[in-house]
Amino acid sequence: MICKKVDFNLKNFIPAIIWAIIILYLSASSGVKIPESLSNLNAVDKIGHIAIYAIFSVLVFYGFYGSGKKITNRLILLWVVGFSSFYGFLMELLQFTFFTGRYFEVLDIIANIIGSFLGLLVFKVFINKKS
Repeated sequence: MICKKVDFNLKNFIPAIIWAIIILYLSASSGVKIPESLSNLNAVDKIGHIAIYAIFSVLVFYGFYGSGKKITNRLILLWVVGFSSFYGFLMELLQFTFFTGRYFEVLDIIANIIGSFLGLLVFKVFINKKS
């Protein structure tokens, strides 16, 4: 069989769904204006993006883990990181398109992708400690 049926229990994904809604809310909120003299604090913003998307991907991994899926499956690993990264890109696009005072920033997208991969690493460490 080419395609296996995935046992998908939505209940296990509720934390990830709630976190995705929180990300949407934060993305829709007015941006914080940083004075030019304090532009080096922009790194704090990128760390925030990394942390938010690391948490998001961990929660999505947890959804699969709670469904009894073997997380070592490379397809699931790639899907979760890709989904989390795509959601980060989508939020940047929505900010640019629909929310005044918000901007599309490539560095934010890169930070979101880094966070998604970091979430993968955190979850792999969590799984290895549980085994």
